[in-house]
Amino acid sequence: METKLVYCNTSYFCCGVVVREDNTITEAAPILRWSVGKHFRVLRDWLRGKGGSYQVL
Repeated sequence: METKLVYCNTSYFCCGVVVREDNTITEAAPILRWSVGKHFRVLRDWLRGKGGSYQVL
């Protein structure tokens, strides 16, 4: 199964998460450990709410 790395950035951290083809987060930096197992849209919406952004690498 293919994965992609997504760079996440807010005013107080930047890190990466690994996302599977079905958009489930499989690995994350400790600050985003709560997102592992969730659909990427949950993290995307959370980032937007914090004024952050993301980029698929």
